[in-house]
Amino acid sequence: MLSWLILTRAVSILPGLPSGGFGLQADYFTGKSVADVALDDVDGDGRLDVIAVNVSANIYTPGDVSVLLNLGGGNLAPAVNYPMGERPTRAALGDMNGDGRLDLITANAATISVLPRLATGGFGAAADYPTGSEPTCPALSDVNGDGRLDVVTANLQGQSVSVLLGSSGGGFSPKVDYPTGPYPSGLALGDVNGDGLLDIVASSTSAGTASVLLGLPGGIFGLKTDYSTGANPRSLALRDLNGDGRLDIVTANTNSNTVSVLLNTGTYTPLATARPASPSDIALAPNPAHEAFAVTLPAGRAATSAELLNALGQVVRRPAVAGPSFQVLTNGLAPGVYSLRLTTSAGTVTKRVVVQ
Repeated sequence: MLSWLILTRAVSILPGLPSGGFGLQADYFTGKSVADVALDDVDGDGRLDVIAVNVSANIYTPGDVSVLLNLGGGNLAPAVNYPMGERPTRAALGDMNGDGRLDLITANAATISVLPRLATGGFGAAADYPTGSEPTCPALSDVNGDGRLDVVTANLQGQSVSVLLGSSGGGFSPKVDYPTGPYPSGLALGDVNGDGLLDIVASSTSAGTASVLLGLPGGIFGLKTDYSTGANPRSLALRDLNGDGRLDIVTANTNSNTVSVLLNTGTYTPLATARPASPSDIALAPNPAHEAFAVTLPAGRAATSAELLNALGQVVRRPAVAGPSFQVLTNGLAPGVYSLRLTTSAGTVTKRVVVQ
């Protein structure tokens, strides 16, 4: 059952009931005010854990991140806190160094912090990498096709996005900044022009626009093109809303109490000939799986996100997506039938996999 998280100086969990609604809340203290929360299976036991990003009373001092491991039965272990950079606001998880373990990334005042997951459990010391000013929404994906996860941030005060390309061993090349509209807050990555390369879309809160920066080979991006939205578009998403094989833009606009839908009207050849994604496009091996299975997509159909769901529809794994091929770990999962849900430039597709 899904649970609802309330953010204060603690994480509160309200367990979902079979009859609908939620049970009594249980509070798990983090010690500081919680600015963001993320759910993922950080220890590979098949249960979703909680990661809370905490800020101090003095926002100009370093914050930290609380990791609360899921003990089963709806119970969490006490928070273990890890120091981060100044004013952390948002968190993301991904395998940044290719060791099969989820690492922790936060966006801070003018940096990202990366905490590697250790083989012995817990996380190592944070390594900080400069970004533009006040980065929000750290997005993880392989933007240059080298098989390593990269990080893209929208920089609220920097009026830019920063692209940090992943290096071997989990580090990053120095940031490259690309101009956007003023005060970008929403960010999404996706192939909006059908050329097989990831593009960046960022919403500008003060200009009321969505900026599209088309991806070029090698993980670089072209000049922005702005499209009007409602007033103060805070968040942004990319989805194929009308089933034509093109990614469309949706923004949530706080000052106009609206959502804006921008349908993709591209007429270039790749989209004109594209067909919807099909389970037959996706190769899973081995299937049945034991400790892991590999996912392979055809050329031009690289996934932008992946989720493994159990028979109840609960997400039990969010593997790092790096290019047209990647691995999904299944160690610690109960035997049974699972569904792999992939989002690609041609839409969303689901394929069954058996775990033994």
